[in-house]
Amino acid sequence: MPFMVSCARGDAPPPPPPPMVVAAQPDQANATPVSEAADDANRFLGENLDPAGGYFVQITDTHIGGGAEEDPPEGLFADRKPSEHLRQLLSHLRSLDPAPDFLLITGDLSDHGTAGELSSFRDIVAEEWPLPVHFVRGNHDRDLNAFLEAMSDQAEFDAARMAEAGYCYAFDYRGVRVVCLDSETYRDGSPQARWLEDEIAGLGVTPLLAASHRHLLPTGHGLVDHWGGATVQTDAEALMATLKGAPRLLPFLCGHVHYTCGVRQDSFLQLCLTSSFYAVEDLGDLTGPLRARLCHVRDGELLWTAITDAQRDTAIEWSAAAEELEAVSAAG
Repeated sequence: MPFMVSCARGDAPPPPPPPMVVAAQPDQANATPVSEAADDANRFLGENLDPAGGYFVQITDTHIGGGAEEDPPEGLFADRKPSEHLRQLLSHLRSLDPAPDFLLITGDLSDHGTAGELSSFRDIVAEEWPLPVHFVRGNHDRDLNAFLEAMSDQAEFDAARMAEAGYCYAFDYRGVRVVCLDSETYRDGSPQARWLEDEIAGLGVTPLLAASHRHLLPTGHGLVDHWGGATVQTDAEALMATLKGAPRLLPFLCGHVHYTCGVRQDSFLQLCLTSSFYAVEDLGDLTGPLRARLCHVRDGELLWTAITDAQRDTAIEWSAAAEELEAVSAAG
C-alpha cells in the first residue's frame, strides 16, 4: 500500500549568493593506477586514523537508471553506466582496511525515482556492500511514496512521520548526532522543519552533523552555479539558521551538484561531493572519477574528512586541527 504524502513540492527562488570562501580545487593531472588505489587508501588510513575513533564513508548521486540504462540511452550521458560505476566504487570501498562503520549515500539514488530503479539500486547495494548503510532522498528520487516503499526495511523508517515530513531521521554515532534531511520536503515552518527544531532542542551538548542532498550555498564554480543556482535548497537561509542553533555544528554534507568542493560562510562549512554517475570537476570532461568522502569521528569530534578515489589517490580534504580546507590531489 503506498504511503500518502502531504507536502509542498514547488521550488522557491534561491537566496542571493552570500559571502563565501571556496576551497582550492585539486590537481587533476596525476592519476593513480586502479590496482594501486586501494593500497594508497589503506596506507592513508594507517597513517591518519586514530584507533580510538572510527570513520564513515559518503557517496552520492548514483542515478541508477540513467545514462546508458535509459531506453533509448540518454544523449550526453549515453556512455555512462551508473550501475557499473556504483559497483566499481563499492568494490573499492570494500577494500578499505580497517572497514568503515557505515556508508552514507546522499541522494539521487535513482535517475527517475521509479520503484523499479530504486529496487535495482537496493539490489546493487545489498550485493556489493556488507556493512550498515544510511540513505538520503534526492530530487531525482521524486516519488516520495515509491521511496518510502523502497526504504521500509530500514531501522530508522517511520511511515507516519515520514509520509508527512519526508525521509528525515537521526541517529547517534560516536558522540555525534547525525541528522539526515529530505531536501525535497523541507520548507521553513514545514513538518520537517519542526522535527529538526525538536531534534536540535534535545541535543544538550552533543555536536550535530547534518547531511542532505541539495546544497545550501553556491559552490563558486561558474558552470555548476549557473546550472544549479535554481536548485539550491529551498529556504536555505532558514535551514542554516536552524542548524546553527546546535551547540556545535559540524560540516554539512551534501551532493546534488556533481562537484567536489568546500564552501564556508562564517561558521557554516558545506562539503559537496561529486557523483558516481558523472562529474563536472573539469568543464571539458564529464566522465570524472569514482570518488567517496571519508569522515573520521572520535568522541564527538569530526577530526578530518578525506577524498578517496577508486582510480586515484586518497588525501585530506578538511582538518579540524588546521581548521581549513586543503587542495587534495585525490579529487582529480
